[in-house]
Amino acid sequence: PGVPQGLRGLAMDVADQRLKQKSLPVYQTMLRLDEPATGDEIRYVALDRVLEYGGADALKPALLALNPDGHWPTEGEELKAEIRKTCDERIAGMKVAARPVLLELLDANSWIARAYALECVIRLYPDEAPELLIDLLEDETPLKGWTVDGSPTTFGAVVRALREG
Repeated sequence: PGVPQGLRGLAMDVADQRLKQKSLPVYQTMLRLDEPATGDEIRYVALDRVLEYGGADALKPALLALNPDGHWPTEGEELKAEIRKTCDERIAGMKVAARPVLLELLDANSWIARAYALECVIRLYPDEAPELLIDLLEDETPLKGWTVDGSPTTFGAVVRALREG
């Protein structure tokens, strides 16, 4: 954390160019980082790289490694937007292989892993999502950073709204 963010980004880019897939263990440990002062950018970069190099095999351990007690965006749709970006840019490319993993993560103890699974199921399997997410109907775990106006919502409320059309 004492190293300026720009320098850390540059170091990560250079290391990434040289190490590629060998960097997976380091990126995996970076997923637990919590640095609200930097917008947790390093965590999002680490997740992107883990999924790039590890593919569907790395999906479950990566999402479960995210720190549910850490700082996560809470304004408007900030968290939802970050998750959507990961779904669209990384997980969509492994849509078939990711499906069983995402469905399994819907039961995860980690709310952040469930949030990724929820949004990716909605985005990647829209026609089936209302049925695939049925087990979350009664999940009243709060989801901050999920609504445009910042109003409170829960996993269950998101699924109910999806099912209502």
